[in-house]
Amino acid sequence: MGLNNGELRSGNFIFHAAGTAGNAFGTTPGSSGLGYGTFLLGDVSNFDRTQTQNTNAQERQKRGFFFAQDQWRATPTLTVNYGLRWDIIFPESVNGKGQGGLLDYNTGDIRIAGYGPWGTNLNVGKDWTNFAPRIGLAWQARPNTVFRAGYGRAYGLGWSGNNFGEVLTFSYPTQVTQSLNSATNYSSVFALSQGPPGYTFAPIPASGNYPLPNGIEVPTRPLTIVLPTLDAWNLTMQQQLTPTMALQIGYVGSHGIHNQFDSSNQASNNQPTIRGFNTCSGVAGCPTGDINPLTGLPYTQSDRRPFYNGTAQTLGVTYGEPYGWTQDFRYNANQATSSYQALQVVFNKSYADGVQLMANYTWSKARAHESDYYFINPRADYGNSYYNRPQAFVMNGNWNLPFGRGHKIGGDSPGWVNQIIGGFLLNGTWTWESGLPFTPSYQLCALDQDIDGQGGTLCRPNWAGPGESFQLKAGSFNPTTHSVSYFTPVALMATNGQVSGPFQRPQVATFGNIQRDSFYGPGLINVDASIAKTFNLPKSTTFQLTAQAFNLFNHPNLGQPNSCVDCGGSSGLITDIVASQNGSSMRILQFAGKLQF
Repeated sequence: MGLNNGELRSGNFIFHAAGTAGNAFGTTPGSSGLGYGTFLLGDVSNFDRTQTQNTNAQERQKRGFFFAQDQWRATPTLTVNYGLRWDIIFPESVNGKGQGGLLDYNTGDIRIAGYGPWGTNLNVGKDWTNFAPRIGLAWQARPNTVFRAGYGRAYGLGWSGNNFGEVLTFSYPTQVTQSLNSATNYSSVFALSQGPPGYTFAPIPASGNYPLPNGIEVPTRPLTIVLPTLDAWNLTMQQQLTPTMALQIGYVGSHGIHNQFDSSNQASNNQPTIRGFNTCSGVAGCPTGDINPLTGLPYTQSDRRPFYNGTAQTLGVTYGEPYGWTQDFRYNANQATSSYQALQVVFNKSYADGVQLMANYTWSKARAHESDYYFINPRADYGNSYYNRPQAFVMNGNWNLPFGRGHKIGGDSPGWVNQIIGGFLLNGTWTWESGLPFTPSYQLCALDQDIDGQGGTLCRPNWAGPGESFQLKAGSFNPTTHSVSYFTPVALMATNGQVSGPFQRPQVATFGNIQRDSFYGPGLINVDASIAKTFNLPKSTTFQLTAQAFNLFNHPNLGQPNSCVDCGGSSGLITDIVASQNGSSMRILQFAGKLQF
């Protein structure tokens, strides 16, 4: 058992930029504020920390998988493969009484394992109908032409708590997250000079139902197992052009349901709705719809949370109960959908003297839900997947250099000469890919909403078009600022509805109509190469030396730009390169030796 997804025991402190925006009721907003300024004032906007009572809790899960498959040679040229898989996933359980819990949103209570009516699996239901059919066809239409097609369904377990781990033992009575959120985007939950309030675990009720108090966050999941499901299909034509040349063209598609989100497996279903947010200068000046009829004051962020006091239902959110909760939750809902469509072309060519060449091109489109605002409006953050480069071309080749015994040059060389000139292998890969997607934002977003006022994917302007003057293209490196300009910023959109270039600032309490990840950053070009030399040693032993160069020509592949379109000189600037797994994408040289016997 570990910490709740990085929520440190010492605490995560968040300081909203709006805290220094002059944004309180009765004041006039002067700017979007600065998070660092809020920190200097010591006003903590949000606070989270892990609190642990029991480190002996453990998870258990039983899983069963059955499958049957067969192959049918329907005709001399048509082969059919088919099968069926059955996945049986039992509810996760804990290792004893009081060793975990599960929050039930229908009651507002945490079910305690082993207490009252709850078993160690918290009485979670299972689905017996997770059947996954597969079928594949191979048809030799002509001696040199083959068509292949297939369809299959696959189930997954998700990750980080979707169906196993990081939920039951991360809940009361073993562990919780103390989660404090301010009522507005300009107020604070406590001052740094005072520190956060303490927390003490309450006794376990004999009924097995513990009403979750305000300010305490636990992860949870549905009360019946929901498995991520993917349907995938493909159609491919393989054509032999010559005895040494082949071409393959294929279509690949998939559709996922009950899935995780694009960059997260969890979402908060107590996120406040944007409706009711306002930046009025006084209560008397607030539009009628911005006044909470229960208080006579403008809606606070807490008022707009579905599980706070129920008033959010009058703002268009039709789920939730009035539990008085102001905290966000990590709900492993398995409700998102995804889609992928791709055209794939592969070309192979073999030459004499040990030369092989392969090139492949992919055009693809990947779409998915993101977790932000999902439970209020799933379409609000639906868009292109953040990881997908729509176009990719890769060409690679291998060449056994024609030197030494058995080759055209030096084929009759004596042993010592062959050790010098023979056994060389050269290979290389050239990659070109289009850019990764990013979401444009605007400077004064925090004055229009408190859902995503920190430059995230909901902080989007409207597209007013046309955008001929707004070009996405990398300029020259500026040695003074150590940056590259990717687009020219537009003038500040100082008022709601103002148009600047192809963009328009949205009205208060609305999201812009530009979709998430609809713009694309710089492309990528890379060349990798290696050369290997093999030495023949006695008793069939060989020794190989290899020199490898990643990004051989040290080409700087640019990272993403500052996505704010009206932030002045910083807008559109790229200040970093794409990082690889080792932390840098610049040239890396690697040398290796291998002894085989």
